Amino acid sequence: MADYLLVGCVLPENSDISISGSPVIVGVQEISTNSTFEASISIQHSQVSAEVNLKGGTIDTLTLRNSVRNLIRTVIDSIGFAHSMALDLELNTVFDAQGNRTVYDTSIHLPVSSKDPISDMELVGFGLDHRVLQRALADFREAVLSPVDTGFFCYRAIESLLFHFLEAGETWEKHRKKAWERLRATLLIDREFIERLEEVGTPQRHGALFPLTAEDRIELMGRVWFIVYRFVVYLKNESKGLPADKYEELKPRKFLDAKTIIEDFQEHAARFKGLVLVVRFGNRSEAIPNGFESPLKRLEEMMSRGGRAIGYAGIKTVQGGGSEGSIWPIEPYSPGEVGADLRAMLQHIGKMGGVDFAL
Repeated sequence: MADYLLVGCVLPENSDISISGSPVIVGVQEISTNSTFEASISIQHSQVSAEVNLKGGTIDTLTLRNSVRNLIRTVIDSIGFAHSMALDLELNTVFDAQGNRTVYDTSIHLPVSSKDPISDMELVGFGLDHRVLQRALADFREAVLSPVDTGFFCYRAIESLLFHFLEAGETWEKHRKKAWERLRATLLIDREFIERLEEVGTPQRHGALFPLTAEDRIELMGRVWFIVYRFVVYLKNESKGLPADKYEELKPRKFLDAKTIIEDFQEHAARFKGLVLVVRFGNRSEAIPNGFESPLKRLEEMMSRGGRAIGYAGIKTVQGGGSEGSIWPIEPYSPGEVGADLRAMLQHIGKMGGVDFAL
């Protein structure tokens, strides 16, 4: 039995696409999670199935589904090209070896919130009135639907808004630097907050392969959501700048050095039992327990492997003799990062307290 079975269909379904003969078998090295798997792809009358067997490493089901969907899209894009057809793919159901089913829709659950709620119809009105917003919203849609090109569409969504900040007589070629400055100043956005989008989006725009995990995509789309939302608030305020007393400047997280983190961790450890320092590696996490020999050396080694210290998890005694779990993020969160970090810390609290968090 396969480790995973993914099922879906070619769109439009009445295209009646089939692969004749044996299934297409592809070996894959999934770079973003450092895992390998083999996929056996079958298409009969536009119904799609892919049996997947892991060969090495671990991978979350969403990243797996995105990777397999990209493979199958290559198959149907090849068929579509041969017949001058535009074909798409719906692949939203994943079964594991125990028969458990996970169904994905086209929504992305971003950890975002708005200070000035905007109704759906208000947003529709602004979209119809402003061509640059139309393009940004369309690119956000494609970022959600196209995991392999998320970075490209995220960055282009923000570049679309840039044209609003070109003044009369200015051109993209000569004055975009000024337009960027106006966009950042008007929407209160730190330059580094946008540079992460450029860092991923520019190589993808030029055809480079830039692997992203599900968490990477959520981070990028979270940043775009906040920028586009602020642009809509700006339009709602009749093109006046955002009030600095209500909106803080959007900045990326700043990461501390290992020595500072360990010193802070040891100060917390004096007050809580079972405190652990949680370090995240993509879609998994590891912990350094209080009392670990040479914690600084251990953290430096983990950071050299791409680990990121995200916070502390511990259990403290409360009045009456009970206990409760507590977590502390090391740094303030930026949009798109809070969800995965909190899950990792809560899971370590669960391990220490014997609680199974359904996250």
